Amino acid sequence: MSLKHVLCIVASLYIFISLSILIIFIVTTDYPEDTSTSYIPDPKYEDARRETRRLSQEMWMYMDSQLKRLISQSVETETESIKDILAFGSHLHTAILSAHDTLEDEFEKWRNLRSNEVSRFVQEQLDSIQNPLNCSTADMFVCKLDKTCGFGCQMHHVTYCLMVAYATNRTMVLVSKGWRYSKTGWDTVFRPLSKTCHENHPDVIKRMGHLTRLQIVDLNTGNDLPLAVPDILLKCIQHFHGHPGPWWVGQFVRYIFRPNHNLEESLKNKEKRFTFDHPIVGIQVRRTDKLDGEASFHSLQEYMIHVERWFDVAETKTPTVQRKVYLATDDPSLFREAEHTYPTYSFIGDVNISISAQLSSRYTLESLKGVITDVHFLSMCDYIVCTLSSQICRLAYEIMQTKHGDLSSRVKSLDDIYYFSGGSPERWIAMYDHDARNEDEFSFKAGDTIQNYGNHWDGYSKGKHLRSGNEGLFPSYKVKRFQ
Repeated sequence: MSLKHVLCIVASLYIFISLSILIIFIVTTDYPEDTSTSYIPDPKYEDARRETRRLSQEMWMYMDSQLKRLISQSVETETESIKDILAFGSHLHTAILSAHDTLEDEFEKWRNLRSNEVSRFVQEQLDSIQNPLNCSTADMFVCKLDKTCGFGCQMHHVTYCLMVAYATNRTMVLVSKGWRYSKTGWDTVFRPLSKTCHENHPDVIKRMGHLTRLQIVDLNTGNDLPLAVPDILLKCIQHFHGHPGPWWVGQFVRYIFRPNHNLEESLKNKEKRFTFDHPIVGIQVRRTDKLDGEASFHSLQEYMIHVERWFDVAETKTPTVQRKVYLATDDPSLFREAEHTYPTYSFIGDVNISISAQLSSRYTLESLKGVITDVHFLSMCDYIVCTLSSQICRLAYEIMQTKHGDLSSRVKSLDDIYYFSGGSPERWIAMYDHDARNEDEFSFKAGDTIQNYGNHWDGYSKGKHLRSGNEGLFPSYKVKRFQ
């Protein structure tokens, strides 16, 4: 059998399985005539809805990577056949995603309302804890903003402090004078985290005077570490959201990430100047010092492949859609490259933010306002393409989750899967048995627990089998997120 025949069989298998997944999803879903918010979809339906999309994506990534690998090994005539299969498969996958998004819309109103209800409950809890009636007697937790890492890292540091305070029912007092980004402190750009119990309050100053030193006490260990979600809320969040961890973290990021009046007005003016409207995709490209071991270089083309795929799906619903992209980067030259290479796209953003993000000016008030601006607008986008190794991208993704019902699939990472620095690794459950095919893989049984190190975006992930301790690769579709 020739390579061409093998490829045709493989492509046909992809088509058959993909359409089978979609058809099974449609015929097994019991849609009521009334799809108003009075109807609550079955949790099994919500789980199946999310899994069909994920499995479709995993299958396409596997086919795409395997066929492209064969292109590099094939002669010219076979290469052309493979390219035809890739083009056909790409268009088919676009059609599947478009059909799936139509199904998602059936209960979108319910998801939005449910997410808003739970979010409002959490925000009210945080507000109550952070604003005690009597600061002189309130249980306090002191968090000092003195870490020397970048903005995203520092924001997640404060987020973690607030999560510890919430878990222990204590008011978090943020000590921010001398902050690396603004010597005058937190209130320079953000709203105070407490109106009644802050670092300048006489009672706080008096009580902290009895401390020999300020420190962060890591009270949360084991099951309380991010991405843990309170048991009382977990099932509820799982019902309307595909990834409870970042949704939960996002509630705390949302509370701390509240621009003060001056910055809020500046953001509103920028929104008008950018003509920021929907649909829009955000991309965040890290360069400069982040390429010195922390992250790999990714060309603009690698990001735009996924931007184009997203707009291809959007065009099946609205053929006249304008392709608009919000560009956030610490490399000013990317704005010129983007406009020159992709003339059919409209790129918005502020090149001055990129200039201020250079190492020589990164820790200035202007740079601080710039990075907050980028996070703000990225979180407002319909889809984000980035490297989730970036804490800036993770901040934007987390805030995004608090805006609508289920936006868990609205990010495409070119490197890591989502994680919280210093938090517990995610556990995944094996859905099928797997026998290792080579020394790079490990075997497991359905029901086994897998620690997922990361997705290779080619149909395989890397992880650790917790029972045996074996590490290696495994097919991504054979496992499912535990939470």
